[in-house]
Amino acid sequence: MLGPALQAYGGAGAASDSEVDDETSHVILPERFRGRGNLKSQKSAIRLAELGPRLTMKLMKVERGFLEGDVIYHNYIKKAPEEVRALEAKAKAGRELKKRRREEQEANVARKEQKLQEAKERREARMTERAARREAEGGGEGGEGEEEQSEQEGEEESEGGEMMSEDEEA
Repeated sequence: MLGPALQAYGGAGAASDSEVDDETSHVILPERFRGRGNLKSQKSAIRLAELGPRLTMKLMKVERGFLEGDVIYHNYIKKAPEEVRALEAKAKAGRELKKRRREEQEANVARKEQKLQEAKERREARMTERAARREAEGGGEGGEGEEEQSEQEGEEESEGGEMMSEDEEA
């Protein structure tokens, strides 16, 4: 499908401006290639065809770091030294705020973990206390129904962590 593109730039047989038909454009083939006359150890001509326009590039922007740093150079936007210092101060304040929020969040997570651990320990202590009381009262004839009920009561514990004992419920 390169036919129309090649025709737009002078046709398939057109040589580029930099290519002259000389002896350096001929090579001896190391192996057989597809196409007519491309046999091993035979001399073959090489031609280059230019498919598109040449590119001219200009440096637009240079940043410190990879997509995270400040702009060192910009081709179109020029800033006064005062503006640069103000932007650096704003960025520094933002980084400090982010650091402070991260530390606060980590403290909150640790506090919640501690609270959950304490609630779990209290629940386990109550369950062992009830099991010991049942053992003392009836010789351990309680059965599984009472254990499930006591586990459910432990799960219904309020967020404050305190639960009313069986005596206070009655």
